[in-house]
Formats: sequence, C-alpha cells, structure tokens
Amino acid sequence: PDCEENLLGCIGERIRTRVEAKPIVIPSAEIAVTVSVGGAISGERAQNGVAGLIRAADEALYRAKERGRNCCMIAAGQSLPAINAI
Repeated sequence: PDCEENLLGCIGERIRTRVEAKPIVIPSAEIAVTVSVGGAISGERAQNGVAGLIRAADEALYRAKERGRNCCMIAAGQSLPAINAI
C-alpha cells in the first residue's frame, strides 16, 4: 500500500540485481541465475481492485520475459494498461 511507481521499480530492481549477483554453487559448477520481476500500482480512484492489480502485475511479468528476461517491468496508472520498463 501507498507505494509509488519509482519505489516499486527500485524494489523490483534490487531483487533482480541481488539474485543475479548470487550464482548457485554446486561442487562441479557455478550456475548463473536471473529473475524477471513484474509489479503493478494503482491510482487512488482506480476501480481495478486486487484482482485487477494481480492481472496487471502478471502482464508486466510476461512483458519482462518478452524483453529478454532479467528485467523489471511495472504497470501503473488508473486503468493499468501502460507498462514501464525499469
């Protein structure tokens, strides 16, 4: 709650970079790991409710994957159609 787009983007980006910085180490190798992050925020007057926010965040995640993965995308606004790359 009460999260602005820039803050949500920073949180998503922090998660993404921390995952990327920690390879999985097994006895025979190091395995690089990346993560795509999708998030959504809604304006005060938005009529989307929780289900709408979840759908928007899911769409943002799929758009992040379409961009080549290992990135963060945020859906923001009243109707939540715009997806912004972070």
